[in-house]
Amino acid sequence: MPPIASWMPVYDPSTAFPCIGIAEEYFEILARELTKALTEQTHEGYLYRVDLRLRAEGSVGQLTRSLDEYDKYYRTRGQVWERLALLKAWPIAGSQEVGRSFVKLVRPFVLGAPSERSDVEQGLAIVEDVRSVKERIDVKMAERGQEQRNVKLGGGGIREIEFFVQTIQALAGRRLPGILNRGTIGSLARLHKAGILSAKQQSGLTRAYQFLRDVEHKLQMVHDMQTHALPDRQDKLERCAIRMGYIGASRSVALNQFQADHAAHRTVVHDIFRSFFETPKTSKLFKAMLRAINKRNRPIRRLKAEG
Repeated sequence: MPPIASWMPVYDPSTAFPCIGIAEEYFEILARELTKALTEQTHEGYLYRVDLRLRAEGSVGQLTRSLDEYDKYYRTRGQVWERLALLKAWPIAGSQEVGRSFVKLVRPFVLGAPSERSDVEQGLAIVEDVRSVKERIDVKMAERGQEQRNVKLGGGGIREIEFFVQTIQALAGRRLPGILNRGTIGSLARLHKAGILSAKQQSGLTRAYQFLRDVEHKLQMVHDMQTHALPDRQDKLERCAIRMGYIGASRSVALNQFQADHAAHRTVVHDIFRSFFETPKTSKLFKAMLRAINKRNRPIRRLKAEG
């Protein structure tokens, strides 16, 4: 099954076009044609599923924007979910210079500029914003009856791990650059190294992430569709368990073991997610993050005082 490519076309009109209007039209057409080439079905299949929803204003926004336009957008209208998504941003094709300029441009938006507000005040505000996004997702999952069946967006799913990791990175990454990593598993290891996660928490979240991603891939292999919900029919669930490598005296035994493991991983993830997002003022994880920030800044403050 072809992988999903999430990309944001960005350009610098000054490098090739004297007229901004011509550059905008040219790169818009180029981006649409490239998307078509990547996704068009041929007798040999297709290259990628392309997700363009991470661009400014999501699916309703124009396809391409210049560096200056993105700079203005993120300074005036950028949202918290975009801060989290852009933690993974990296140039993959075209001009590496333009790509690196974009990554540098969005860094103050992603990691936050220095502020007179305390670390606690800033942290609580962002946690509240991310929690609101997750609550909207939860409502949609409930409407679809997928609160427990959706391995990506449901309770204890992939998105809760990603939101947890990315929120800490957005909050602390400017002062603790060592925790920044575009991969989720690599990020969990760095959060443990920074003293924010315990070894048990890192291990639990890592194993849960690997398990849930494996389930997601097995689901999508069946009909080559971008689905994340476990089937609600017994026979299809049994086949999913077998594809995951579960073997027992019968299919029902294999399914029971798969469901037990799935529930255990979801519990680990959701408990950690809730402890951070539902009660951040008393959260041990939130306090561990603040301690890591203060520990990192203590030598800097001492040097300034001595200077």
